[in-house]
Amino acid sequence: MDKKLVNFLVTAKKATYAGKGAETIPSRLKSHDLIYKDGDYKWFSGIEKIFYKKKMVYECLFHGGLIE
Repeated sequence: MDKKLVNFLVTAKKATYAGKGAETIPSRLKSHDLIYKDGDYKWFSGIEKIFYKKKMVYECLFHGGLIE
């Protein structure tokens, strides 16, 4: 993976998850989606995505739930 992309991903996560970053319109009911931008890069939480110059260059999906 490109080093600039990795550095951006780490910075985005620190600025959002760890840093209580800016929220955007939720993609799912009762969710709290976060957004981070730096230059031509844009990162979204939820279904984690990174866009570079408006083209998706990274996607990662996490799934979880409760078991009773």
